[in-house]
Amino acid sequence: MPTVPVYNPPGVTAGGVWGAWTMTAVTYTGSTGTTVLQATSSVWDTWYTSSTTTYTAMTESTQRADADERAAWLERCRQRDEARAAAYDRSEALFRMVLSPDELAHYVATGEVIVTGSQGNRYRIELGILGNVHLLDDDGQVTAELCCHPGGVPDRDSHAAQVLALRNDEEMFTARANVELRGRLRRQVAA
Repeated sequence: MPTVPVYNPPGVTAGGVWGAWTMTAVTYTGSTGTTVLQATSSVWDTWYTSSTTTYTAMTESTQRADADERAAWLERCRQRDEARAAAYDRSEALFRMVLSPDELAHYVATGEVIVTGSQGNRYRIELGILGNVHLLDDDGQVTAELCCHPGGVPDRDSHAAQVLALRNDEEMFTARANVELRGRLRRQVAA
């Protein structure tokens, strides 16, 4: 067994901290005299013995069961990914349906949509869902960033909801949105 350097606190000899922890022969000299700790079974021996694990080779049937379980899991993942891809395709088609021809052309060219709200304000909706709606001034500069979207739906469904809400009830959309004006976050909550 290799020797390990041992830290000995003041007064601890013949085994140091390791010896004290494992309760092998340790001598401690303190203000009241000398104490010798002896144990025939150490904490280390008990821990080391109880932590030893024996592994046995997997039987052929266990290997087959594991392989079948993995194949089933991979199939579930494939089906989930296909369902997500189909949902994305449907949401993209729906999103394109709610856009005017000019909005669609701008979206295809830039990946963003410029929408005029029901109160006449212009907004730019960008890819993503968090803080992706920007209020624009007359020069096309961003004056506010808005975050208002339904949860648990594909991004394009969220974008379609944002377009429709701004066109039909801009006041409701802005009342419910988290709005960032000039670097300060202000949460607006509808009553």
